[in-house]
Amino acid sequence: MATISKRIALARRKTWNILLDLRYGAVLRGAVEARYPDRGAYGMHSTPYDALASMFPPGTVADTDVLVDVGCGKGRGINWWLWCGHRNRIIGVELDPDLADRTRHRLRRHGNVSIICGDAVENLPSDGTLYYLYNPFEASTVRAFRDRLAATADHPGAVTIYYYHPLHLAVFEEDPRWEVIDRRPVLPKFWPEMEVAVIRASRSLVAAAGANDVTSRIR
Repeated sequence: MATISKRIALARRKTWNILLDLRYGAVLRGAVEARYPDRGAYGMHSTPYDALASMFPPGTVADTDVLVDVGCGKGRGINWWLWCGHRNRIIGVELDPDLADRTRHRLRRHGNVSIICGDAVENLPSDGTLYYLYNPFEASTVRAFRDRLAATADHPGAVTIYYYHPLHLAVFEEDPRWEVIDRRPVLPKFWPEMEVAVIRASRSLVAAAGANDVTSRIR
């Protein structure tokens, strides 16, 4: 009985994924093998919508947030934010030109969405406040992302990172500029090993950013 129930649940979630994909122009299931391992990028896997619902329940996104999907791939994370009715500025950053072009074309009717093709570390928007990552990088690139965000964020105190399947969470845990404020399983019935870590700037980083801002004004 348990096996039958699980099969029914899996069938329902697959159907939901497909229907919501089609609402935004194309079925997005299926993985893409790593095409740029020399640049520290892993392959792409689309996040299931029920996992996104678990990570971003109502009230998670503020009207003032600038949403950034780091390594957006085919754009399912962006689909979810649109489906939730968020009219925020939404930015996807994708290294693979083919994936970036297809996602940009598919979402071209949504004026609040922009897709940047390029290295995520080099193309982080300084005004981003909510960052979503589905384990897109190896440890060295996560470290570069961490450092770049700390150095360039307009308001570090407003930044929250949702790191799904955080294989390299130690990169943030070892850095006093950042704090892991939550770590919880996502859909434990289906993937007990999958979890999300929620990360924010520490008081020291916020204070340093404030001091730098005051100094720049004085100059």
